[in-house]
Amino acid sequence: MSVSGMPYAPMSLHLLLAVSLCVALASSLPWAAASANGNGNGKPLVAAITKDAATSLYTVPIKDGRPLVLDLAGALVWTSCAAAHPTLECHHHFCMHAHSYHPPGCPHNGYGRADVEDPFRCKCTAHPYNPFSGESATADLTRTRLSANATDGKNPLYPVSFAAVTSCAPDSLLAKLPAGAVGVAGLARTRLALQAQVARSQKVANKFALCLPSGGGGDGVAIFGGGPLFLLPPGRPDVAATLAGETPLHRNKDLPGYFISATKIAVNQEQVQLYTQEPLVVELCTRIPYTALRPDVYRAVVDAFARATAGRKRVTPPPAAAAPFELCYDSRELGSTRLGYAVPQIDLVLEGGKNWTVFGGNSMAQVSDNTACLAVVKVKGEKGSPPPPAAIIGGFQMENNLVAKSKGKPLLLVVISFLAVLPWHTLASGGGGKPLVTAVTKDGATKLYTIAVKDGHPLALDLSGELVWSTCDASHSTVLPYERECVEANRYTPPSCWMQYGGAGGDYRYGNKCTAHPYNGVTGRCAPGDLTRTALAADATNGSNPLYPVTFPAVASCAPGSLLASLPAGAVGVAGLGRSDLALHAQVAATQNVAKKFALCLPSVAVFGGGPFVLIFPYSRPDIMQKLSYTALRRSPELAGGNGGGYYITAKSIEVNHHQVPLPNHGAPLVVQLSSMVPYTELRPDVYGPFVKAWDEILQWPKKVAPPVAPFELCYESRTIGSNRLGYAVPDININLEDGAAWYIFGGNSLVQVDDATACFAFVEMRPEKVGYGPAVVIGGHQMEHNLVVFDEEKQQLGFSGLLFGLQTTCSNFNFTVAA
Repeated sequence: MSVSGMPYAPMSLHLLLAVSLCVALASSLPWAAASANGNGNGKPLVAAITKDAATSLYTVPIKDGRPLVLDLAGALVWTSCAAAHPTLECHHHFCMHAHSYHPPGCPHNGYGRADVEDPFRCKCTAHPYNPFSGESATADLTRTRLSANATDGKNPLYPVSFAAVTSCAPDSLLAKLPAGAVGVAGLARTRLALQAQVARSQKVANKFALCLPSGGGGDGVAIFGGGPLFLLPPGRPDVAATLAGETPLHRNKDLPGYFISATKIAVNQEQVQLYTQEPLVVELCTRIPYTALRPDVYRAVVDAFARATAGRKRVTPPPAAAAPFELCYDSRELGSTRLGYAVPQIDLVLEGGKNWTVFGGNSMAQVSDNTACLAVVKVKGEKGSPPPPAAIIGGFQMENNLVAKSKGKPLLLVVISFLAVLPWHTLASGGGGKPLVTAVTKDGATKLYTIAVKDGHPLALDLSGELVWSTCDASHSTVLPYERECVEANRYTPPSCWMQYGGAGGDYRYGNKCTAHPYNGVTGRCAPGDLTRTALAADATNGSNPLYPVTFPAVASCAPGSLLASLPAGAVGVAGLGRSDLALHAQVAATQNVAKKFALCLPSVAVFGGGPFVLIFPYSRPDIMQKLSYTALRRSPELAGGNGGGYYITAKSIEVNHHQVPLPNHGAPLVVQLSSMVPYTELRPDVYGPFVKAWDEILQWPKKVAPPVAPFELCYESRTIGSNRLGYAVPDININLEDGAAWYIFGGNSLVQVDDATACFAFVEMRPEKVGYGPAVVIGGHQMEHNLVVFDEEKQQLGFSGLLFGLQTTCSNFNFTVAA
């Protein structure tokens, strides 16, 4: 779609409009004395914003107390660095994210360069860009610490320091930034933007709010991670409660900034006649001080404002004072209201019918004691550059307004007339036969994977789980014992559980309520719980992006809070993905009319219902589904005498560096299970011993770490291991499957980085209590990461891509920006 000559795709984000005032929030906040070491306990973070008088740019002091310039279109956070700083390797997924947007005028010179301290290591380089000077550079991608304060939406609570991935930059790149600034804090729609990194590190919403100051002595405020938002004086309501409308937020395919669409412009409530009837693209920008209009729009708006103020005294101040403005007035004769100078209001009529109204407080700039000018300028087009948007809203027009953006609910509040909240999700009744997609999050403490499909709360993924289960409200509904879902829920008895079809429940006229037995695959414990009906939510997808939110009915089991033990913090239950009609993917298939299949691209994405599956990288954007190898899926009763509902395949042999490992199976098939509830691949002792011995005999050159880091047997000093595009340069592992395919394990999956200096062989010996009729090998989460794995129950086959590093991409490169 092209609007006014500028291509963009609409996102399912919205601006919500309200009447609210955002004044002096940060400057009057009492600072708390408490401190926190490294995290905000899930609370949003707040930082004061300062306006630099010389440059009219806005800064936040989050880098060792030194300021970074806020840039709504900035793809990276970048700063000057000390001579000694850590670096990231070229194959790291953050390196790929750092190259998701290439700044203008910057040469394409690859992802990295050789590390002078380690010739076998490729260190990642990024391209920090200074939009104010137009200069860019090539510099190391590094890890550093930033800091702000946790907040309850009213006050700062305590300081928080958090880790962030940033780009270094030479001091020469600081030209034209405010004095004392040490870099730029990019806030664009990228995974390395500041708000995205706060969201990941603090476990808060991917959203932020800006209330820019006017530079009159008070600070503004930046909030990262969500509301509530309370303004002074005390007693005012949460501003989110005053929402009154919405307009879509759009994205430009070439630029990472924020765009909305206007249908017309009015001055003094009379429509401005423009040469085009097409929608007008409007960008929000902190790089420029005043709103810039495309020449045809500028001429029409300025002429309309001049006609509407024909009776006001115009003045021609000295050029230095009035530049770059065309219309200036004797401010003593303008009059004033609580909204600023009493001048004609300017309305942007937004897509959806709501208005962004600009009153005198944001339309008139005081350029001298007695002179105020209409604060709009003409866009300066550059030869060879793409057509500019119709309007670029600059910092002055956003001052004393709350501006916010999020993956969940981005916000934008304009003084007295404008509060913009950009919700990612709105409820829909069904997916229209389209697959559903949801983000996957890996929990650092437990190494388990969760999806937030239950009222925004996470459920842990369990490839062997036959139920969806969670804690329930006391007033939950129940399923009757004779209903089909009750029979299905009790078809399989989890380990250590007692089976019953009904319990005492006299509330139901037709008999007792159905009891299910939710099972925690980590602790091996289960508990009785009511079978209930609930609603779950995800996004319809075309395989490349989310399209729109979808809620769908589901049957789930209630569970006591005690059953949540050993699950990730904040998880409210488990999303079973086993071979059951009540597993999550089966219920999606039934309600959305899609295939009974699902794909996991750990640690980032889950897709239910089929393909295609397209990532941001490589630039050719192939459908990864077309690059899969396949093997037959088996059920455990066929293979090992068990009765579980997980996914099993069979292997003929295992090779290390193309040498077959001598195993005790004497040519009999090896049962291999796939599990999301174990972090690292487990091998039965009679398989583990020969396997580890074969690896150790081949991998002789790296320096070992003694004693090794538990639970691993072999660990190495990572600086002594080379690297390539598939991870560490170590021997390949092949699991040769029954039908000729092979599951290849390269360095990116065979070793795990346990600390900055140590990498370990990421395989463990199966515990004795698991040995028996169980599988010979259980492939764990780490070995599935950055592989697209498709579980197709309709065709009874398992598809797998192999390590995506080989395609110069990762699972983290799914584009979660909502498409048109």
